[in-house]
Amino acid sequence: MKGIDGYHIHLSFNNDQEAIELPILPETITIKQSGSNQTYDLLNIGEINVIKGLKLAGLTLESYFPVDSTHVTSTVLLKPMDYVETIQRWAATLRPIRLTMTGTIGLYLPVSIESFEFTEEGGAVGEISYKLELKQYLFYGPAKATIVNDTVVASTSRASDLVTPDTVVVKLNEDTFWILAKKYLNDETQAAALAALNGMRVDTVLFADQVIRLK
Repeated sequence: MKGIDGYHIHLSFNNDQEAIELPILPETITIKQSGSNQTYDLLNIGEINVIKGLKLAGLTLESYFPVDSTHVTSTVLLKPMDYVETIQRWAATLRPIRLTMTGTIGLYLPVSIESFEFTEEGGAVGEISYKLELKQYLFYGPAKATIVNDTVVASTSRASDLVTPDTVVVKLNEDTFWILAKKYLNDETQAAALAALNGMRVDTVLFADQVIRLK
């Protein structure tokens, strides 16, 4: 991918309290998703294939952090080591980050940092090439047992380590309460309650830089 308008890749941490935009879009983005199918040999039948659910998706991003802004596609350019240190710090927390990709693929999902490799290329002083491997992350929590008609029913809640702020500043492409509820509250069914909290209708179109209360 080159610097096409509308194509951006952001990495964010702690419910978007910290975020960076990749300054140079990767030439290719590899997304790998495979199944958990298993093969068995049954007596008198032979080999059978048992289809199971898909494994979590893996993503690989390869590009570089430039020294100058000649080919930069992001709105802000940091020093190369600032990007490196930020990603390393996030990885050290053992918490998931968020990957946002706009454009043809269009992704917004929590991911874990599986590996992060970086090198300073010879001949390009200060420029850092990197390979970042991410894996889709699902929030989870302990099973909670409830009794319904004398029957024990176990339900698993997905835990979230995201810290919900009191207010947020609306960004581009966050123009509805449904989007905000899904992104910041992890529950788009809270859109109506969120709108009421701000004294608005749930179908109100929001604008960039507008401040919205979450609590």
